[in-house]
Amino acid sequence: MRSWSASLERDVLRGIRRTCEAPLESTTLRQSVARQLARLVPSEAYFFPTLDPDTGLLTQVFGEGAPPVLKREFLTVLYPSGEAELIIDLARANDATFVHSSPQFTSAIESVGFTHEMRAAFSIDDEPWGFWCGLRERGRPEFTERELALVRRVAPWVSRGLRTAVLLAMAQQLSASGDEPKPDMPGVVVVDSRNRVVHRTPAAAEQLADVASDALAPGQLPWGVVALLERQRRGSGDAAELRMHGRSGRWYTMRATLTEPDASGRTSSVLVIAPLTRAELAPLLTRLWGLSAREREVASLVARGFATKAIAAKLGISTYTVQDHLDRASEKVGVRGRRELLAKLYFEGYGNRLKQS
Repeated sequence: MRSWSASLERDVLRGIRRTCEAPLESTTLRQSVARQLARLVPSEAYFFPTLDPDTGLLTQVFGEGAPPVLKREFLTVLYPSGEAELIIDLARANDATFVHSSPQFTSAIESVGFTHEMRAAFSIDDEPWGFWCGLRERGRPEFTERELALVRRVAPWVSRGLRTAVLLAMAQQLSASGDEPKPDMPGVVVVDSRNRVVHRTPAAAEQLADVASDALAPGQLPWGVVALLERQRRGSGDAAELRMHGRSGRWYTMRATLTEPDASGRTSSVLVIAPLTRAELAPLLTRLWGLSAREREVASLVARGFATKAIAAKLGISTYTVQDHLDRASEKVGVRGRRELLAKLYFEGYGNRLKQS
């Protein structure tokens, strides 16, 4: 393991901070952060996925060194069945890191030769934007408190960098769209219980290829979609959703539901892939201004034409509370009144604000 020095630590911290403050695409940002981090916190394998901040579901999966069997088990079994909740809980805690997760994960990594792990959640205002999980092989030293402290120190920078990367991609699509284009045809995929594609529409084939991190083999699904399907099967049976970003620049909503059991008691999953429209993208960008979840919700309803009384009834709050949320949102954005608020949030360009975030 490389000798730790004050000058090397300063160099690593400076490199990670510069990376996170640059307007980088998400994968490029994560690759750069991982390289810098490895100079002082080395690991034989790591996962570095991005997450949907509203659900904690995996969106883009990136990592190195993990055997395919471990990656498959983590993404299709462990994460949907419990690890996701651990990450969400970690995002809400004051401490952004830990070195031991669940007995199931410990057993899984030990079966392929890893003994030590470190986990870090990258979140802003309790919303998880991604996480890093480093693994060390049997016989290597445990992660130290000094290493944990370094990761804690860079976590706020990485969190902001991941959020900016996502919002930058959304803003670029919004700016490029001009007038509202005619919505693309949704794609539909039918998947069996072993995540094998049974049927899919031509639109779905193109959309799945767009959101895949790597080239897909025939019948293969992107890891983020697999994790969504597994999470949905282990849930209440209600539909599960997340947003995913394609290499084309388009954003999609993935919605998974289960079919009724057939004569043999088997069910299939139906995945509907819908490209996000300009109207759906714009409210998501209110995160750029630091609005709370409720402030974003109220502003979105105002933008959709709801009056104050209708918003109060819909959300189960008083009209005074609705106005309070609008007043606080206006103060954060630096405007007065709902008309100016909507203009600033939804109709102005986002480039300058992204550079400042």
